[in-house]
Amino acid sequence: MLTPVLQSMYITLAGIKQGVIMVRDKATCVQSYYFEPYKWFLLQTDCDKNKNECQHDAGRVAIVNAMNHYKKKNINVDNLFKVFASINGTGVNTAYTTIMCAASPGIYATWIRKN
Repeated sequence: MLTPVLQSMYITLAGIKQGVIMVRDKATCVQSYYFEPYKWFLLQTDCDKNKNECQHDAGRVAIVNAMNHYKKKNINVDNLFKVFASINGTGVNTAYTTIMCAASPGIYATWIRKN
């Protein structure tokens, strides 16, 4: 049984080589997207994949392009922040970005965006 929540939300749970994004409405888990080993990242923005909104999500396009630019071997905290900074100018309003790493618990950084 899921605990009712006040608002719909995306919940990300991740570990080393595993992860899931759960889409919740107020009463239940609507959808789950699991990390797939043949892909090297899993991304959720404020679009609902089941409503085919993602192809029109400028922030999502910017992040996917930036992730593909850096490639897996070049991802570190600084470059990951640059990836999320790539949404600037896309009309996406992000209040803050937090980066954590299950393999390196000392990596935990939050950037607050001021417009």
